[in-house]
Amino acid sequence: KHWEPQQQCRCGSAYWAWAHAFALGSTLRKLRAASTDHNR
Repeated sequence: KHWEPQQQCRCGSAYWAWAHAFALGSTLRKLRAASTDHNR
């Protein structure tokens, strides 16, 4: 069963990629909101 750990790892990396993209998006949204508040 060589492929089991690899499959598990790929699943985990996909989850982390989604989590990082979500965190990055929310951070960018906060930064954009802060910059618009500052410009106002």
